[in-house]
Amino acid sequence: MELGSVLFALAMVVLVVAYVMRPLVGRAESIEVSGGLSSLHAERDHVLDAIQELDLDHTMGKVLEQDYHYQREGLAMQGARVLRLIDELQVPSSAEVQLESEIEAAVARLRGKPEGETRACHQCGSRVFPGDRFCSTCGAAQKDMGD
Repeated sequence: MELGSVLFALAMVVLVVAYVMRPLVGRAESIEVSGGLSSLHAERDHVLDAIQELDLDHTMGKVLEQDYHYQREGLAMQGARVLRLIDELQVPSSAEVQLESEIEAAVARLRGKPEGETRACHQCGSRVFPGDRFCSTCGAAQKDMGD
């Protein structure tokens, strides 16, 4: 074989390998972004299942009292860590917060509620109108402030 045909075959092999590997590399990057949150949700579900199973075993007398409290505390701490990580990944961006406030203002105008007559939610601090019985952000029941 000539040197030219060997180089051409080698170039073709490199191109085929690059073509085949391209979706796998792109997929791995997208898995890192979306997979982090989904794996945290899966871990949260696993911890909840483990807590329920431990509670059932304790109720049935299969687990000693001191072991039960030690294991349950460990699972609760693991669950709190997972929930904290989920919350950190789901923090809305400033653009999302601004868009949400613009939408709320547009809805208020459509409802005929003046924008100036608002107060803060006692639980999350977001804007609540006088006639609202629940906060539109967190869902907390609002106390009547003389409405």
